[in-house]
Amino acid sequence: MGEEGGSVTLLCLTASSGVPLFCRSMGAPSKHQLPFSVIGSLNGVHMFGANLDVLLTAACTTNTHVVWRVFHNSITLIVLSSEEGVSDFALGRLLDNAFSAMVLILGLEELVNVRNIERLKKDLRACYKLIDSFLAPLERSGDLTQCVECVPVPHGAALQECLEAFVAAAESRFGCLVAGGRLALATEPWWQLAPQELLLLSWLVGSLPPHAARDYPIYLPHGSPTVSAQGEVEMCRLDGVGVVVGGLVRMGGCYGGLAGGLAATGERFGCQGGAEGLGWGARGLCLTMPPPRSPTGSSPASCCPAWRPA
Repeated sequence: MGEEGGSVTLLCLTASSGVPLFCRSMGAPSKHQLPFSVIGSLNGVHMFGANLDVLLTAACTTNTHVVWRVFHNSITLIVLSSEEGVSDFALGRLLDNAFSAMVLILGLEELVNVRNIERLKKDLRACYKLIDSFLAPLERSGDLTQCVECVPVPHGAALQECLEAFVAAAESRFGCLVAGGRLALATEPWWQLAPQELLLLSWLVGSLPPHAARDYPIYLPHGSPTVSAQGEVEMCRLDGVGVVVGGLVRMGGCYGGLAGGLAATGERFGCQGGAEGLGWGARGLCLTMPPPRSPTGSSPASCCPAWRPA
């Protein structure tokens, strides 16, 4: 979103009382926090208009563009941008993505029914890295178009087969392989998620530090905003073999198949270190929404194919 020479500042406040919840900035003056008087004035003029049945959505000064948005009569987001030529549409989309990122991590219930403001401030810190990714200068345009960006991979059919087995071993139907923040492969149910959810999940993976495995509760902003996706998202860095994902099921064979496929892909491109050499930071992602168990009782992990390039 941001560009060199410009700055973007995002303010989050409670809609009823105007209490600031956080302020995030990117760009030249991002080192300086906005004074409380400025934050209060920006929120006050919006509330004043609302009391007169006037909806204030955007305003411009000589060097700053301001857009307001209220979500569920509970959270007010305000964005200020000094970027040249920025549009209301782009800033409005940024606010939509920022709120959806908050729903993704905290759930809609926590944002609509605020019981403890100080606790909410603390909980919102978990959203900072994902929200900052929408403010930072990027070559990607998915945040504006709401279309997840994809990257082609060699041996896609064989890798897809390994991914399907990997996801089945996690007793799930929703899984994908993310490379460099872009979607490389995914199961069919994954593509059926809302476009914004596909975008947010891909960017969430890129905003988190690498780990061998991680359980991460999430809420789907469109599909399941109040109930987490069976409690966890499992993310695995695909640069090794033999791991335990989420402490639930051993998937060493499936994990090794995906890792082997990525290594072969890296070698094809002449990269040292296989998947690591690609610079992708490739990770597998599973939403644990388990399908019915097989009537035979067989373990899904046992059907994972060995890596064989097509």
